[in-house]
Amino acid sequence: MLGPVIAAFRSSNIACGHRSQVAAEPQTDLALAKCLSHPKAVAGAIRKHAPDAVLVVFETGPRAPWFHRELTADGRPAVGIDAKHAKAALDTAPNKTDANDADGLALLAEAGFFREVRVKSWEAMRAEQSR
Repeated sequence: MLGPVIAAFRSSNIACGHRSQVAAEPQTDLALAKCLSHPKAVAGAIRKHAPDAVLVVFETGPRAPWFHRELTADGRPAVGIDAKHAKAALDTAPNKTDANDADGLALLAEAGFFREVRVKSWEAMRAEQSR
């Protein structure tokens, strides 16, 4: 039985697709993609590889408002994940790469094991930068 489509990205790496909801079954229909680390490129890659994604997750950081704004404007259900919380879970992976981190973020989201954080609005970020 396949679960919902989840997409996650870290840097320029995207993991998206269906995973088996039964632990004994192998992962299926999982796509790993690379694209420019730009919101429009990420949205395009998700549109191509996971057009029916029910959730797009990313770690918060300095560019989070930009990614959140562009992905939601593209109709993607984008959610920022607390970076410290994600780091604690992702640091247990044996091979630390951005691709593995993207896959790990997708697994966290699929399991519901993440802390959603409020992403600062684009306007608030711009106002802060103009000070």
